[in-house]
Amino acid sequence: MAYGGPAGIGSIRAFMQGRCGMHKVSEESKNKLRLLVFFLALFVVALFGFAKSFYTIVSYHLMGYVILQYSEKIGYQVDYEDFQDPNAEDYESEDADPDAIVLSEVAPLIQDGKLDEAISVIKKSIQQQPIWGVELSERYYNLLKMRKRKAELVAHGVNHLDMLAEKNQKNKAVAVFSECHKLDNDFLPPADPLFKVAGWLNETGKTKAAVAVYNLIVKSYPENALVPKAYFRVAQIFNDRLMNTDKAKKVLSVIKNKYPDHDIMPHVDNFLARL
Repeated sequence: MAYGGPAGIGSIRAFMQGRCGMHKVSEESKNKLRLLVFFLALFVVALFGFAKSFYTIVSYHLMGYVILQYSEKIGYQVDYEDFQDPNAEDYESEDADPDAIVLSEVAPLIQDGKLDEAISVIKKSIQQQPIWGVELSERYYNLLKMRKRKAELVAHGVNHLDMLAEKNQKNKAVAVFSECHKLDNDFLPPADPLFKVAGWLNETGKTKAAVAVYNLIVKSYPENALVPKAYFRVAQIFNDRLMNTDKAKKVLSVIKNKYPDHDIMPHVDNFLARL
């Protein structure tokens, strides 16, 4: 086939145009493919991020469920009020705190240094209803202490100590007992908080002070159900902390003679057997 004539030249041109067209189509396909790969990569990254977030959320929920279920075994305190439904009929919000109004009323007085006026406001509120929570009780206690109102401080100290002991606020309870007892040797809270304070004193190494508080329970509340346990704690302290086995035996003998049918007797017998 000859390419020298006009027909041949036309054929060549047609062939070249076809090749160029194919080249253009090929480039467009590549661009589309690149764009497709780019969007596919974005989709994969987004999908991976969603999966990771979903896994994290599920993990935290499962961890919370496990902590809630086994909270008592692991020693984790759960505030079940946080799980109450605000729409429930028996739900009480923070605004329902009986002490909230008084606290808000005395706050600016304290800030302005009007401590006696703040004390008067709290005393007036107590006449209508007793202090409900530890926060206001502690605020009142500290105000009385700052103004050195000894008699009122000791009187309120009884109730304040009871609240602190009930909430197991060890350090504050021990401090309040020590302060009030120092101001007044006749300071006498109920037996239950006294028993806790004695135990906390013993935990901190103040063994003689602990024995004194246990003895205070025995002398002041002879008919209380905690008395045999107070005797037993004293015997333990004498033997384990003060290294006085003879006194421990005497105290245990008192328990056996006074309370032969008490539930603590098996512990007393076991303790005596080891001495």
